[in-house]
Amino acid sequence: MPHNVGMSDEAPAAQQVGLLDAVAFAAELAMLAGLVMSGWALGNSWPVSLALAVALPVAAAAVWGRWCAPRAGHRSRRPLRWTLKSALVVATFLLLVLAGPPPEGSILAVLMLLAFAVSLPADRGA
Repeated sequence: MPHNVGMSDEAPAAQQVGLLDAVAFAAELAMLAGLVMSGWALGNSWPVSLALAVALPVAAAAVWGRWCAPRAGHRSRRPLRWTLKSALVVATFLLLVLAGPPPEGSILAVLMLLAFAVSLPADRGA
């Protein structure tokens, strides 16, 4: 059987996932959980609470998935991507501290912010 010219017999190298990548993922999950918690706390009735608890994380996930995720189809370049990520995390932090259930909201806010700050160097690429 002839060998295809230009084709490699080697499988593409898988991107390694390190400790900072795991911390970044934990920070992202904490952000979504924080948006659920603060969205629920912001509502003045259960239908409004439910709507906010669903809408806030869905909106954040849409922004993150479109412009910030490593495999996003329209991934923003680094300065804008870091700005978007930081804005989402800071907004979640403020919502948790101001509207989240005490003391869980504030504890989650601080842990999320620390994990995000520590893991930002894991954001590779342009």
